[in-house]
Amino acid sequence: MILLSKPCRQLMVEAALAGVNHSVLKEARNILNVLPQLIPDPQSRLILEAMLRFGLNEQERALALLAASPSTEAQAMLALLQQGMSSVDEPVKPQQQNTMN
Repeated sequence: MILLSKPCRQLMVEAALAGVNHSVLKEARNILNVLPQLIPDPQSRLILEAMLRFGLNEQERALALLAASPSTEAQAMLALLQQGMSSVDEPVKPQQQNTMN
């Protein structure tokens, strides 16, 4: 049974996502633990769980969740996260500045 309104549940999930971006990790993890009560749709919950786990430095677990889902959204997010992870390993090339003579 879901007792919170949809806007309230959405706000809690948004707070968790913001939490991983602002190092409020304990609170984000607490919200992660109650995602089944906040998000009734299994596919939406899976994607949000993967996003939170990725932000909580559980990248392998996040990727495994997405890889197990046949949904187009999960597969697109999986590709983006994998691409982002591989680009982190590449050295950053300095950009040349344009100078006016």
